Amino acid sequence: MQVDLIDLTSDYIPLSLFYIKSYAETDPLISRAGRIDVVVPADASDAARTAAEIVARKPDVVGFSCYVWNFEVLEQLIPML
Repeated sequence: MQVDLIDLTSDYIPLSLFYIKSYAETDPLISRAGRIDVVVPADASDAARTAAEIVARKPDVVGFSCYVWNFEVLEQLIPML
């Protein structure tokens, strides 16, 4: 199973996503079941381009960093997936 954790902050190191990845990988079942990647899109402010990047990776599960300042991009992005 491929899990992609998508960073939409673009200006910062996605520390929260690395915490989630690190914690999840301590579970033997999760670590054996697949791979978790933290993904930083080329242009997180461009919802269409970000959606194309996510779809091209073919993840089974997608998680997002969701903050007040990137919520509008998420509202545009999620219906495109």
